[in-house]
This record gives sequence, structure tokens and C-alpha cells, in this order.
Amino acid sequence: MDFSNILLLLIGAALLFLMMRRGGCCGGHSAGGHDLHRTDDNSNYAVDPVCGMRVSKKNAITRQINGKTYYFCSEECANSFRG
Repeated sequence: MDFSNILLLLIGAALLFLMMRRGGCCGGHSAGGHDLHRTDDNSNYAVDPVCGMRVSKKNAITRQINGKTYYFCSEECANSFRG
């Protein structure tokens, strides 16, 4: 393994680390429901059960399962949920 391969591997690992640290499963897309820095009324927000992202209830993707409403940051998280 030459130096250029090692350098590319290190850059790739650093980018992956930063992406995962900044948003869990949501690091690679944007969704209108993300609102991490708001501190007002918590009843307007929910936690995505898949990735743990705090989402605005009015902008979140929702699913009704067995009479309970679940809120998701993205279609990706909603589709991967097994409630």
C-alpha cells in the first residue's frame, strides 16, 4: 500500500466520522423537520425513534402505527422503522 492509498483512506475515514457525528442516519440528506437548536415549547417537537434526531412535529414525516403517531426526520428513517 503506497502513500497515496493511505492518504485517501485517512481522508475517507475522517469524512465518514464527521458525517456520522453530525447527524446519525441523517448526515447525508436534508429534511425540513430538523430543528436542533430551538429551545421553545417541547410539545411542538418529537424525537425520531430511528436516529434520535429532534424534529418539529409540523414538518416531520409521520406514521400511524397501532393508534400511535410516530414522527421522523426523513422518509429514510420512516421506512426503516419497525414499530
